[in-house]
Amino acid sequence: MDDKRLFELLHNTYERQRFYINNETPSITQLQKSWPCLLHGKVLYWNYRRLMCQDLNQLEAGINIKIERMLEFARTKKLVKKIPTDINDQHIELLRVLAKQFKERFEMIFKILPDRGHAEEVESLSPCIIFAQDENKYIVVIEKIPINEGSGSFIGALKEFYACFFVFNMKYPSKANSTLEVLQRYFMKTHPDSGTKSTTYTKSKSAVIRFVQSFSDYVTVRYCHQNFITNYNLEQH
Repeated sequence: MDDKRLFELLHNTYERQRFYINNETPSITQLQKSWPCLLHGKVLYWNYRRLMCQDLNQLEAGINIKIERMLEFARTKKLVKKIPTDINDQHIELLRVLAKQFKERFEMIFKILPDRGHAEEVESLSPCIIFAQDENKYIVVIEKIPINEGSGSFIGALKEFYACFFVFNMKYPSKANSTLEVLQRYFMKTHPDSGTKSTTYTKSKSAVIRFVQSFSDYVTVRYCHQNFITNYNLEQH
């Protein structure tokens, strides 16, 4: 089936999809039988855009704009010793240092495994990203079941992982609440008037606000100082 026909069918059945997910709360095994197309990457993108009125690529763009300064900030707080040079490793490290910042468990978000057959080793039933070493791919796992073919990049899997919480109406894992709230509130700029994916909403929201304010203060002080020094040196010459 070509994409045009696929998205036409998705559009025509959208209300049925949402009713099924929101009212029957199906397991991933049930979804694989009833609506298997919903687990495919491009359909996740489409569904997220339809549901949230924003593009998942905003997550990647937002992270890439801030990642260098945020990792520098993490280094000043001794959350990371050395900043990776590879962008893929930087994306992984960013999530790792955020988990450290909030004293949460990075393993709730990402786990390296020999192959997808070891997905049973994932601790949470919530969405998680695994790296299957035999395939050299990042794969989204829900309820310990791999749901897609996988991505060659961590950020590609991260976007699908993030979308799953919204498309399938799932809560963030309790031991990664604040880390995922940073993705939602800081990078995606999603601030719902009511409802939350967090299981400890008040606590995680306050922690995220404090972290973002601290990071903003760091950026303001450091880069305003750098601009002052640069302008001063130019004036001297």
